[in-house]
Amino acid sequence: MHCIKLFGLSDGAIRTQAWKLGLRLDRTTIFYKQGQENARIARTGIKKPKQSKWMKKNCRYVRSFISPEGKAESLKAMQDAVKAEHPRGYLNHKHGPETLRKLSKASKRGWANMTKEKLIIRTIRNNITKLKNGTWTNPKNMSNPYSRTKSGKRIDLDGQFFRSATEANYARFLNLFKINWEYEFRTFEFHDIIRGIRFYTPDFYLPDEDVWIEVKGWMDDKSVTRLKRFKKYYPKEFNRLTIVTESQKTRRKSAEIGIINIEPFEEIRKKFSLIIPDWER
Repeated sequence: MHCIKLFGLSDGAIRTQAWKLGLRLDRTTIFYKQGQENARIARTGIKKPKQSKWMKKNCRYVRSFISPEGKAESLKAMQDAVKAEHPRGYLNHKHGPETLRKLSKASKRGWANMTKEKLIIRTIRNNITKLKNGTWTNPKNMSNPYSRTKSGKRIDLDGQFFRSATEANYARFLNLFKINWEYEFRTFEFHDIIRGIRFYTPDFYLPDEDVWIEVKGWMDDKSVTRLKRFKKYYPKEFNRLTIVTESQKTRRKSAEIGIINIEPFEEIRKKFSLIIPDWER
């Protein structure tokens, strides 16, 4: 306290300066022993939290500032300790069915309670993150910097959430002809895959025709891998898959993968965009 008042610095700043000057506390003095005794009395009967127990167990890993020459080795040891202790460090683990159901309910509850103000705050945070990481490649889309599409709920489609305007327009096209559809009806899992793309969710399922529909604006490498694995692990469902797209490149890649049913979306747009209410342009 005397140094804090004398120099006008914080406690942390005083400790930092003392470390730089090589000053060490003399543990043989009465002052130090009395302080330790007071601390012991204050902690009597109080259980330490898990974090304190973990730090006590692994404190030798975080003392790299005492020995700069061993900093790299100590840092690696600390990282290994964190991986061993923390659930995020587990390898080849995944959420169970009960946890997935809870996460799904929490996500739906969050979107159900989403207000305009909350959505603006979310967008601002997303923008800051993308700009900070230097990964915002499409600044034209101010509503969602994580995507080149216009995602959101559509009032005319019973408040259903869609990931793009093209998907929403295709749903309107299906409604025009009174075709029953389910959006993202089922997620297929690639059980033997440990890393990388392990799931695939087609955009639409038509229960009356037992047909899967994938609306693709563009076909990137991940999409190609996802469809190839879908073909390998679920060949029957793959044969009932239809790709709806306006991209020539997507059509070519779809054909190379082995997809037979390819529907040009530009024909739907030209014929029905002017007669379907709420069509997004």
